[in-house]
Amino acid sequence: PNAALVVLTIAAMPIAANVACRREWYADSLGVPPGELLAALQDRQDIRISPAAALDAPFLENVVSKNIDVRKILPLPTYHELDGGAYISAGVFFVQDPDTGTGNVSIHRMHCLESDLFGLLVLPRHLKGMIRRAGARGEPLKAAVAIGLDPLLLLASQLVLSPGEDELCAAGGLLGRAVEVAPAPWSGIPVPAGAEIIIEGEIPPDESRREGPFGEFPRYYSPAAEREIFQVRSVAHRSGAVFHSILPAGFDHLLMGAIPREAGLLRDLQRAVPSVRDAVLPLSGAGRYHCVIQLQ
Repeated sequence: PNAALVVLTIAAMPIAANVACRREWYADSLGVPPGELLAALQDRQDIRISPAAALDAPFLENVVSKNIDVRKILPLPTYHELDGGAYISAGVFFVQDPDTGTGNVSIHRMHCLESDLFGLLVLPRHLKGMIRRAGARGEPLKAAVAIGLDPLLLLASQLVLSPGEDELCAAGGLLGRAVEVAPAPWSGIPVPAGAEIIIEGEIPPDESRREGPFGEFPRYYSPAAEREIFQVRSVAHRSGAVFHSILPAGFDHLLMGAIPREAGLLRDLQRAVPSVRDAVLPLSGAGRYHCVIQLQ
């Protein structure tokens, strides 16, 4: 059921899903009552706390950099009957702008195409621009993908920030403390030290493969198309790692996208109409397409 934490074991690594599928759980992680969730997010999303160097990074306990076959290391689920193949749904990309060095954090679905190759869905946002700018330099864009993070780090990855703002600093504001980071073993990109798994690689600017189809959040299949690829260079994980899965169109998937949007929407509405008291993007509209506004 959507309200339960689900843990499955495939091969040697268990899968955890439905990690944050209730608003009350997000409120609890912020230390506030459920009715104060959006107000807390509004207050904290303007706070920036820079990451701090960690003393230890358990994901460095196991590092594979040769003869990589992610299918033998990770339990990659195929979620739907007509999906193009196995997917990573909770891969959080950590990259650095090739021009400024500023960090960016975002989630992108990853279609396993070969033992060390993924197809990506990269929408026209910050990461897309970084891939293009790296390509202008004649270089692939290096990326470190973290799996198994604090739910508030996942929430921070969905905040709508201005270009040049680092979601890691915004995550520190949500947590009320600095996110502890460590350099990923191949790229050196700072990643959360508490991550279960780190996959590193490169996104070439001028290569593509057929990615999809995939059952997405509105409960429709998004079609297959030629899209960016991710060439794996290293896989690291802590001993006893747990693979985090975001169930497509499940409550955890929908709320992770809805809650940050609600906080931003409510702020904009209140600036224009002070009598607005609350706003919600209900799951009846997949957390995107329906909005209910409370007015005084």
